[in-house]
Amino acid sequence: MHHLFGTHRNLAVRVAGQCVLLWLLYEAGSLIAQASRLPLPGNLLGLLLLLALLETGIVRATALAEASAFVSRHLGLLFVPFIVGIMAWPALIASSGIVLGISLVVSAVIGIIVAGFAAQLTTKIGA
Repeated sequence: MHHLFGTHRNLAVRVAGQCVLLWLLYEAGSLIAQASRLPLPGNLLGLLLLLALLETGIVRATALAEASAFVSRHLGLLFVPFIVGIMAWPALIASSGIVLGISLVVSAVIGIIVAGFAAQLTTKIGA
């Protein structure tokens, strides 16, 4: 039985360490955004830092696999505040819901297209 708890504790420590790495990248991106006054959010710059670390091999994807799987499994919980916020503004949804919905769909499509082009570009550069 002790071995079972030790395995879970080791997994928890690894996931916590991986989450700390992701948090540090977020903080570094935020500091870069503030210091450089770039018109980009810090979380995006943190993701770009992560991409650079992954592409250069400084960080391997396997080093973040467990935290990534954990976040993916619990992603729905991250939307709870968003849904509660929407429920607090029924008049806004009634008056502008269609416009908001269209803007969400259009921005999602643009994001998917940009991500696709970026993936193709990095694949061509790496090849």
